[in-house]
Amino acid sequence: MIDPVARDDETAIRSVIFDYAWAIDTKDWAALGACFTEVCELSYGHGDPSLPHPHDAGGDVAFSTRDEFVAYIARTHDPIISVHMMGATAVSLESAEAAKARTYGRIVLAPREPGTAGRFESAGVYEDALRKEDGVWRFCARRYTRLWSDGNPDVLRDARG
Repeated sequence: MIDPVARDDETAIRSVIFDYAWAIDTKDWAALGACFTEVCELSYGHGDPSLPHPHDAGGDVAFSTRDEFVAYIARTHDPIISVHMMGATAVSLESAEAAKARTYGRIVLAPREPGTAGRFESAGVYEDALRKEDGVWRFCARRYTRLWSDGNPDVLRDARG
């Protein structure tokens, strides 16, 4: 029989993963911040450097605090439409307060104005470390590795102005 506490923790961890996606796509920056510990290690864009990439001049981006990350995402995603689709997730509980998760993700970024700049799509893997603080699971580390991308990476760059 599966431990009901472990099942509850796994469900809560999956919820954080989906809350992250919904928060970005609905532009709810407070909800996005609630998904992370105050100090966290976040890294986005690893993978084949020849793949199109929308972040700063095509390079990877990294953050060490929740506020720094949320400010960047708000600045880059406010002007665009985004859809973060989270897929298969594997969760591993390491202790009552620590866990790891891996999730497939597919991301679509598009301008709000039809016919401008095209769209950008990316698929990859999120690798997460989570910590339970005050009874709530939050990301303390998150790494996104692109496995595939296509389209116009300038969608996000153009949004920054």
